Amino acid sequence: MMGAMDIVETLGAKLVVLVPVGARFADVIAPVEICVQEGLASLSFDLRDLDLLRQVAPLYSTRARLGVHGVVTVDELDAAVGAGARFVLASVADADLVDAASRLGVACLPAALTPTEARLASRLGSGAVQIVPADILGHAYAASLAALVPGVALVPRGELGAYALRQWFTAGAAAAVVGETLTGNAFKGLDLSAFRERCQSFASIAKE
Repeated sequence: MMGAMDIVETLGAKLVVLVPVGARFADVIAPVEICVQEGLASLSFDLRDLDLLRQVAPLYSTRARLGVHGVVTVDELDAAVGAGARFVLASVADADLVDAASRLGVACLPAALTPTEARLASRLGSGAVQIVPADILGHAYAASLAALVPGVALVPRGELGAYALRQWFTAGAAAAVVGETLTGNAFKGLDLSAFRERCQSFASIAKE
């Protein structure tokens, strides 16, 4: 089983930023650059945006770790890796998917929500389990779930605000994946100054 430091190394950062689906290349570079500058150098693209990933990946091959979320099948995994993904955030807990990712040399984190699902997913050999959607049961779920699955490396993913994010890390989460609570309108080319401030705040929480 991976330790927290191994998971962070695999993902490229303790905090992964979800790039909103449907973002345009012209609007993506500025917020991606802000993420990298502020220490949030791990970003995940929606499976539906592989063409966008193909455009961005060559520009950030040494400065960021880029992945794909929303993967369900081995064929989708192959497509994601072919587009430049260096990690995959699956939407299911599937042994064939995790095994295929391992053969391709990329990490694939299975998804779960309940304690039973998290335990089962942890046995697939990925090293960590996403809790998706981590925001649906409230911030108190972080400590409750961690107590029920000791030894399982948890990576909450969802619309986590600063307070909820801190609760998950306090409960021992190995890493976290955040969406529009962080990105806001930044990937539409708007409010980039406010986005930088949020990046600084979230990055600070991840370092606590």
